[in-house]
Amino acid sequence: EGDAPAGIPWVKILRCPSAWACFIGHFAFNWSFYTMLTELPSFLSLSLHFELREAGFVSMLPYIVQVVFSIGGGMLGDVIISRGILSRTHTRKAFMTVALLVPASCLVACGMATSSTTAVALMTTSIGISGLANTGVSANYLEISAGLSGIIMSVGNTVASLPGMVSPVLTGIILDHYACSPADPAACKAAYQLVFSIAFGVQAAGAGLFLLLASSDRVLF
Repeated sequence: EGDAPAGIPWVKILRCPSAWACFIGHFAFNWSFYTMLTELPSFLSLSLHFELREAGFVSMLPYIVQVVFSIGGGMLGDVIISRGILSRTHTRKAFMTVALLVPASCLVACGMATSSTTAVALMTTSIGISGLANTGVSANYLEISAGLSGIIMSVGNTVASLPGMVSPVLTGIILDHYACSPADPAACKAAYQLVFSIAFGVQAAGAGLFLLLASSDRVLF
């Protein structure tokens, strides 16, 4: 609390590249997360005639794997930093890049899958590896400021909530454009390929900007 300023320096926060790295990385991560959360069950049903909600354990598996990667990634990141293998900043950038690009690539591949088994495996890999973001952007929020970390994270959470609103609406527009219906799985698959390609673009841009702007230095109060 002693490090916290008397007021919230909004101008300094909004002009801080490291803060924007967190906002952008968090936004990009959530774009893919919400896309998978809201659209993959429909994709599997409409394109591959696989009902994920009836698969029991299969529907839970991606999130179990995500917890494993989240905890394991945090432990691995600590080892990398403590042994001097990479600097703290480079560690955050490396983990965040993997947490964005690998899941995004799996999403694109999922859109091209011809079997539900392959699609579910790619979905599990995508959601699971995304857990590494906790060693990237989530930890980075706490490093760039001590007294303002809660404020910065609240702004980041607000920005990162936008994909939860925008992605489903955009997907609905794309599905309508392609006239996706249970009777035309090919049209649905083409539509979802575009949806997943957009997710890849958002995450690739997010990874690039995080690499460019992120820092673990204490740059705010």
